[in-house]
Amino acid sequence: MNYIGRAIYVKEFVAVNFRTKFLTPELQMWKAGASVAAAESCNRQVWFGLQDDFAGFPARDNPNIPVYEGAQAHAFMARLYCGLESARVGEDSIKGQMCDGWETLPTDDPRKLKAMDKILQDLKADSRFVMGAVLKDFKPHRHEIATRDLSGQQKGDSALLIGSMSRTGKLSSFTDGLARVIGNKRAGRVSEIAVTHPDTKTLRAICEELGKLKNAGIVAADIVRVPFKDLGKAMERADRVYVDLPMGSNPSAEEDIILHWMNRVYKDNTLTHMRGNPDNMGFSTSLWADAGLDHYVSPEDVRADMAGRAENNKVVIQAAKDAIDFCASMRMAGEAPSHAKVRDFVQGQRANDDAAPALNYA
Repeated sequence: MNYIGRAIYVKEFVAVNFRTKFLTPELQMWKAGASVAAAESCNRQVWFGLQDDFAGFPARDNPNIPVYEGAQAHAFMARLYCGLESARVGEDSIKGQMCDGWETLPTDDPRKLKAMDKILQDLKADSRFVMGAVLKDFKPHRHEIATRDLSGQQKGDSALLIGSMSRTGKLSSFTDGLARVIGNKRAGRVSEIAVTHPDTKTLRAICEELGKLKNAGIVAADIVRVPFKDLGKAMERADRVYVDLPMGSNPSAEEDIILHWMNRVYKDNTLTHMRGNPDNMGFSTSLWADAGLDHYVSPEDVRADMAGRAENNKVVIQAAKDAIDFCASMRMAGEAPSHAKVRDFVQGQRANDDAAPALNYA
């Protein structure tokens, strides 16, 4: 190998991407005698090592098993580490899987250990640069997260959730998802979730299911059951009110919600409705659309925000991939990327693309 100045191990790096956990006997036999690391998730395996380790790899010509080398291997593994190769962009469990694979690398060769350690440290550094300079602008494309953000929720707020159950006797997906998002242990969670529903039996079932989430440590906020007759008092106490009662499903209860909101004294709270009329493509019923409520977020507002997130994320993801390729090319040239270099590169790319929306660098 002809290196520039010092050993540039990325030139020797190889990564193989199996989009399945199930391998042929031939591959299993080869792996048993090979000195390569492996990261395994629920739906893929990634083997990585140096060029010499993959001599005789039996599936090199298989178009269904991508083999990356050099800068391409570095870029692929960085995308993997950043969550860009995951079904849910941004999921971070693969980070631990990659580190576990490195820890179990079957070799005592000091040069190989040094090379792999340097490669993985560079991968982690470049991933941090890209996540800090670019992926910070990625917005999770989930209904409950858009709902929470539009509500203006702040750390320590109290919330009132008018929840729902599904036809299968479980929490509705919106009630379940919102409780996890606003009531978990991360910064920004509410102090308590007051829960109500027009039907006493359904309210009891909702609270029981939310109690299970709390007992499992999934929800950290306190769960407080509120009779529907006390809806007005609960609204006065809550900083954020969330409604997961399908529009049109209970007009009498919906009129009560609207009336209590219009007559409340506390004017700094917000009301966010998560679900429109299921019989009309999720759009708002006239009862809600014509009510003229203040501090109100409609289902249409939530859907519009999600559409904006989707467009924003396309730009962010492409910028992140370009930044990763930039880092890989620098590594191949024996240069060291940095947060500032990645930021300046991406800003320059966006400035040269007049048709692309600018990224927000706070």
